[in-house]
Amino acid sequence: MMQVRVAVLDDPEAIAPQMQVQTAERVKWVTSLHELPAFERFPG
Repeated sequence: MMQVRVAVLDDPEAIAPQMQVQTAERVKWVTSLHELPAFERFPG
């Protein structure tokens, strides 16, 4: 396992996440983020 910060990659699409770590203390709503509306830009 290694940690790569996506923001430092020349091509952030080149490496896809394979796992989540340090999840023991995250807030419960994080698991349902995929259910929320998504916007490419700030909605307005």
